[in-house]
Amino acid sequence: MSKKIGIIGDFKENLLNHTAINKAIEINKQEQYPELDYEWLPTQNLHQIDLSTYDGFWLAPGGPYVSDDNVLDAIKWIRESKQVPFLGNCSGFQYGIFEFMKNVVGLIDVNTEEVDANAANKVVSKLSCSLRGNIHQSVFIKKKTKVYEIIQQAQITETYNCNYGVSPEYQEMLDEHGLVVAGVNEDGEARILELPHHPFFILSLFQPAMNTSKEHPHPLITAFIKALFTIS
Repeated sequence: MSKKIGIIGDFKENLLNHTAINKAIEINKQEQYPELDYEWLPTQNLHQIDLSTYDGFWLAPGGPYVSDDNVLDAIKWIRESKQVPFLGNCSGFQYGIFEFMKNVVGLIDVNTEEVDANAANKVVSKLSCSLRGNIHQSVFIKKKTKVYEIIQQAQITETYNCNYGVSPEYQEMLDEHGLVVAGVNEDGEARILELPHHPFFILSLFQPAMNTSKEHPHPLITAFIKALFTIS
């Protein structure tokens, strides 16, 4: 049976982290899933798309998006419906946090610092040390998490290209309300999050598509695509 991934984002051919997603999916398609297909979904038109016609979603880097509101609405539907797997990286990580804090925690006047520096609750803010420019950094994976089950390692090295992450004062609040911190850097700052009671909902600040190849496919991407074919 064929399966289709909706890649949420405003695709740009000159962005390596966009074309890398295509290549990562193609590797899995050629090696194991010939019936796999994918399509980029521009955020401006996202509200006009029937999300239930897709088998999984990958929220790409590249925020702020053309329509942040449409992106947040899509994440809300994916999170609440629990019907399809979801993977968000970099900006996808940031907006997954934004949506959760707004609609689950119930914070008022919530935003990212990059979009609205005057928001009362800036749940995503500038990192203490920028990770812009394909920087490599260690991630320490917590045991008894879905991420650990997938990766099977306590420490990994990942590729980043970002300036913003979870605001430290909100990190514990995420955990308390169910968006679990599954991995941190050496300073204890969240780098990967998961929703344990969702079939597959994983957010990473790092970009697994920038660290995958035919010879060494990234386990998060492999697990995400496998979930397309196993989640009914």
